[in-house]
Amino acid sequence: MCPAWTRIADEVDALARDRARAARSEPAPRERQALAREVVMLTRAAQMARTAPRDGLLVHLACEGVVLHQDDLVMWGIAPEAEDALRAMASDPGVDPSGIDAGHVLAVVLGAPQAPVVLSAA
Repeated sequence: MCPAWTRIADEVDALARDRARAARSEPAPRERQALAREVVMLTRAAQMARTAPRDGLLVHLACEGVVLHQDDLVMWGIAPEAEDALRAMASDPGVDPSGIDAGHVLAVVLGAPQAPVVLSAA
């Protein structure tokens, strides 16, 4: 059974809020900046999830049970590979976090961290 996109969006929003809290208390400037960049990417990914995307890859990832360590009742966190991919994007000074395609970020969070970075067309 596929989880509702609103459920996925709520969890991604929760991840963004956790990163924002961590950024506020982070003493290391580089780490604080990386966390803030993750917040931007995760917030945009959550907004996209709220639109109930019909992209085949996203639907497949959501329905295959790779979503946020899901079981029948609970979803929490993202896979370590997705964390690493998200951090790599956030740490790349040559990439504007608001310029990365939100669907790409959502795919990474849903379990496709090996996907190449895709920049927004706009």
